[in-house]
Amino acid sequence: MKTCCSITGSTLEILADGTVSGTERTWCPATIQPTSPNALSPKALGALLSQIEAAAGTELTVIHGDAGQSGDRSGELVVYTASGTRVAIREMSNATSGTLEKVNLSQAATEIRDLVNGYVAVDIE
Repeated sequence: MKTCCSITGSTLEILADGTVSGTERTWCPATIQPTSPNALSPKALGALLSQIEAAAGTELTVIHGDAGQSGDRSGELVVYTASGTRVAIREMSNATSGTLEKVNLSQAATEIRDLVNGYVAVDIE
């Protein structure tokens, strides 16, 4: 009997006007389901933009994990300032030597992660 592993992933995009879209992915069987979450209110969008600007000034903290500690997890959470500057909130990659995570530990980054986790099925820890 063939066994199936569970691979899942989420994407989320919040546009400058507060429009939100995304997908939820699984494998075995392979599916990609589009999501249509509610748009951010003007107040929530303003708060997010302020959080992005605040997080932009924070350097990432590097965390090394054991090989296989987090399975084959990889991905990133990035946001962009109003001027288009890329701001990493979390980056995660796996190698045979272990997991490498880069995390923005600012309060603003935590609030951004919390907002995103409210929309997606696969939480960003």
